[in-house]
Amino acid sequence: MEQWLENLAGTSKRVRLNARTASALVTSTRCNARRALDVARIDKSVVAAALGFDAQRGQSPFALGRGNQFERRVKKDEYLELIELLSPMGFDGAVSDIHDLRDDVPFAPNNADEVLANRAALTRKAIVEIAKGEAPPGRLIDGGALEWTIGDMPVRLEVDALAWWVGGKLRVIEVKSFPVEWGQIPKEKVVAASWQTAVYVAALQDLLQSEGLDPSLISTEIFLVCPHNTGMKPELVRHEISPQLRLLRQHANKQVPIAEIADRAGDVTIDVSTVAPSERQQTLRNTIAKLGPAYQPSCLSTCELAGHCRSVAQTNGDPSVMGGEVLQVSIGISSLHRAAGLLAGAKATTDEADFAELAADIRKAEADVQR
Repeated sequence: MEQWLENLAGTSKRVRLNARTASALVTSTRCNARRALDVARIDKSVVAAALGFDAQRGQSPFALGRGNQFERRVKKDEYLELIELLSPMGFDGAVSDIHDLRDDVPFAPNNADEVLANRAALTRKAIVEIAKGEAPPGRLIDGGALEWTIGDMPVRLEVDALAWWVGGKLRVIEVKSFPVEWGQIPKEKVVAASWQTAVYVAALQDLLQSEGLDPSLISTEIFLVCPHNTGMKPELVRHEISPQLRLLRQHANKQVPIAEIADRAGDVTIDVSTVAPSERQQTLRNTIAKLGPAYQPSCLSTCELAGHCRSVAQTNGDPSVMGGEVLQVSIGISSLHRAAGLLAGAKATTDEADFAELAADIRKAEADVQR
């Protein structure tokens, strides 16, 4: 499978998975194309641009600058302000042991995979020491990496979170730059952070279980550290992510194996560097079609290729462009063009019987209104 994924990517730009992309990958169980591209670490925004769709995502420079500034404050003076926030919850700040893996394995852009592999090994060792009680109670792990298997494929994730031993549990602490305003965080921010930290918790639980240790040592209550109101003073918010963790596990079990996607798609690649410029877009369209896309409106906020997939779905009259409620009533319908025909009274096949019955009811209602 590794070779098929390498061939799929070719010389295309590669990206590193993080917890946000991993959670989106796991929960997008219907789209085999996205699964293959993400596991191959292909930059989908570059592919989208080559297809003629602008898909630039990410934070604004202002937001990035504010985030970096806030993170520096949280880590200032050996995490002094964060230790003060955690002390009332049972953290022993008097014996803090800050373990920054960035010092042990500095980042190297030209050798990122090896860096992540080395940091993942050191992270595993440090986590196991904490779980076995072999590390100081104030152990902090920063700059680490986690290995997690998504379906049948192992991936390495850069970890923004911090791991602390608080109140008899290993905790995930996520530093975020969005503010806590009068004790509240915007719902959409909490949801996004919940999915992201659920990936960390799942990976940590699996790590302990693989070492024969109790995965329940990893708390499902995470700590978000955010600016207080419009300032930079850190504030800690506790949040339970067990619902997201449960759904993440359920979705992970539904993943189509990469080997199955490869068998269906055959020998395909996103690398069109050797293809004539006039044929590149069509070659990319063919590759994505063979990988098995599955568009739905929610893709527009989560996937860089959504614009392309929506365009194809609209051209084909795919009912998915209308959203979940339409899909629920259009089971067995191949296209919106066919649905229009059935609404007009066309003869239905056995698979279309349910929709044909609904169409008959609609025609009857229209006739009653016209009388």
